Amino acid sequence: MVELVPWGIGFFDAQFGGLPRGRAALITGRSGSGKTAAAIQFILQGLQNDERVVVVLSAGADEFKRAASQFNPHIEAEIARGHLRIFPMQEADGNSSDTLSLQTIPDLIASAGATRAVVDSVLPWVCPPPTDETESFLMGIASHFEQSGATTLLTMRKPASAASRELRRSIERGAPVSITLTVEGHNEKRIWEVGKYEGREAGRTVEFAIEPGIGLVRKASASEVAALRPGRDTKPAESLADVLLPPRRMPMPDLGESAG
Repeated sequence: MVELVPWGIGFFDAQFGGLPRGRAALITGRSGSGKTAAAIQFILQGLQNDERVVVVLSAGADEFKRAASQFNPHIEAEIARGHLRIFPMQEADGNSSDTLSLQTIPDLIASAGATRAVVDSVLPWVCPPPTDETESFLMGIASHFEQSGATTLLTMRKPASAASRELRRSIERGAPVSITLTVEGHNEKRIWEVGKYEGREAGRTVEFAIEPGIGLVRKASASEVAALRPGRDTKPAESLADVLLPPRRMPMPDLGESAG
């Protein structure tokens, strides 16, 4: 039986029970679609469970820490006690890290004793060799990161070209869990689509919102909003988040604009 770990996103955990422990999940979406918010919720759930978490970034660490601090003001304290370790591709002086590569990342995650990891974004680490084995190389990316033993979340920006779309499809085929975030229309309707779960096509979609201080939540239906209005026979929920999410122990302030 597959052991699951909670993501920390209520509607996903309620539907699937979480992510398969020790496996990889791919989440794709355009800039501003909610990938970073989803990754931070995954990180905070791990810290709440007293797990060790590693974050590998394709850019510097300061922006990510600012975004995470808007969810939980104690991020720096988690870093100080060694439960959260951040490894940026770009160092503070602007130079590229000479310790990170596709080959070294799984060992880095394992040596940190992490049970969760986020690679945000996976693309800079993927440089397929120009051979006939490119497809198998890309399909093996997810299992490569799984060598660390940690449950790993890989993020990827929405592809903008035919070549990048094929790149994503190849990685997606090798990942046991694949999720796409889209933002539609002038009203910025946000859709969460689970395209694959444990190798099976899922095709399940949820309209979601990004709640300040909480993150991704299922968008309330008219009946759920009505349940919050006073004067009903049943006891109203204390807040909209109570309807949409299981309770959290971590205090989370407002979500700013930096989460992507």
